[in-house]
Amino acid sequence: MEDLFRVLGIVLLVLVFPLVYVEYRKTIRFFKSLGANLERQLPFLLKGSLQVANRRFLIKQAYYHIVISTVSPVSGYLSIERKFLGNGFDTFYDDEAWAKKILSASKLHLLTQAHSSLNRLSAVKIEGDTLKVELFARRIEPELEENARQALQYLPDVLESLKGLPDSSIGVKKQQLRNWLLYYLPAGLFILLSIPGLYWLSAGYGDALCQEHLYGLGVRVLSPIFLAHFVSAILILRRRFHPRAHLLSLVVIYFGGYLLIPLTILDPFNARFDASIPKRLETKIVDKYRLSRGGHRLELEFEGLRCSHLVSERLYRRAEIGQHLSLEVKDGAFGVRWVYRYQLQE
Repeated sequence: MEDLFRVLGIVLLVLVFPLVYVEYRKTIRFFKSLGANLERQLPFLLKGSLQVANRRFLIKQAYYHIVISTVSPVSGYLSIERKFLGNGFDTFYDDEAWAKKILSASKLHLLTQAHSSLNRLSAVKIEGDTLKVELFARRIEPELEENARQALQYLPDVLESLKGLPDSSIGVKKQQLRNWLLYYLPAGLFILLSIPGLYWLSAGYGDALCQEHLYGLGVRVLSPIFLAHFVSAILILRRRFHPRAHLLSLVVIYFGGYLLIPLTILDPFNARFDASIPKRLETKIVDKYRLSRGGHRLELEFEGLRCSHLVSERLYRRAEIGQHLSLEVKDGAFGVRWVYRYQLQE
């Protein structure tokens, strides 16, 4: 069975790699068809530049988007984004008087009105002194190329219409504060705590006896933290929180935190700072199984425990159903029992 999983993994790799390579070559051809000179050729992160009407534009691949950007005659924060559900666009800004003046006096509407036929248009943004146009690009198709060409035709007129208009007195300060508060600070804390966590995991700290208890700990610990982060963001940003723009991203971040933080932070910290004395637990293996499709999530089920236990490939191979096992279990600094040592009884 293990050999079968390996063969399936190799077959999957052989099938996926050509598809990724073909898409990569299509993206390069797409950039060159627009007349762009490639400056970075990393897969999924392509970047180039081109000249249109004596103006220099940057074009880059960012996740599932193609972003066309250039220097803006006005400076501030204004984001016109396609609605997540339904038709039309949502408009976000921090300086209301400035945003209304820009929207009424410029030709930004050329990019967002229905007759422009920019079906792939995701957003039009003024961020600082940069004007950006974002196009959905899950696949490189003729429609995307046509949309990109059309956007590049409109942009010189849009830029010309912005000349002489005032800069925002607020600028991008609120946008920077929003990004730091909602994204950069939580991501920084996660990385900062994950570094020692991953190191301690590699050193043998962290092997929760029941992963369900570990995730339960995560819910108890993280829920008030996430709630405090969300409420603090609302209180600090107030009407500039822009929930329609950021609520979905925060839900994804919180959900991901419930899945990752127990494994990368709580599990190793629970073991590393545990000062309890190991207790011997005599049990028997009643079942063993693989949960992940690739066969890398290996679990044993022990007699007397209402949970399964994640184990290494080495122990999984040695373990047999019905075999007796001695475990040295510690209480855990956070109350989640973890396995200090295994001893299979041959």
